[in-house]
Amino acid sequence: MKDRINKLYLEQTDRRIKAFRGIQSDSKPSGGWIETVRKAIGMNMRQLAARMNKTPQAIKQIQEREKAGTITLNSLEETAAAMNMQVVYAIVPKGVSTISELIQQQAEKMAKEIVMRTNKTMSLEDQKISESRIKNSIKEISKELTDNPEKLWD
Repeated sequence: MKDRINKLYLEQTDRRIKAFRGIQSDSKPSGGWIETVRKAIGMNMRQLAARMNKTPQAIKQIQEREKAGTITLNSLEETAAAMNMQVVYAIVPKGVSTISELIQQQAEKMAKEIVMRTNKTMSLEDQKISESRIKNSIKEISKELTDNPEKLWD
């Protein structure tokens, strides 16, 4: 039952992050999103400050915090709302399209480490494992780890 629930949760999460495929963390404009969007819609700092009941200097600081990566989500959302925008926030896997692929990749890496460590020990005892057995073992251990992903992150 627990496995079925975990699998369903994984599938739902993969579906949610599907919309973010292709978005790269380095796609952020060099000036930051706040300044870029503000300028694109023709709003100056004074106008944004008035909409947020802040000073233009406070807006400048908000923009600088965003560029530095120290802005809070609340502040970013408040600023976006003042420009009739919304913040879209997600954590997505690097280098693969889905969390399922990330889990598979990690399982294969870990399985290979386990099998190769065992093979090294066996070789020292003159009991080296055949290449086909190594591949099968990696596949079997990878499947077991994929089915129990909580073991992957130690």
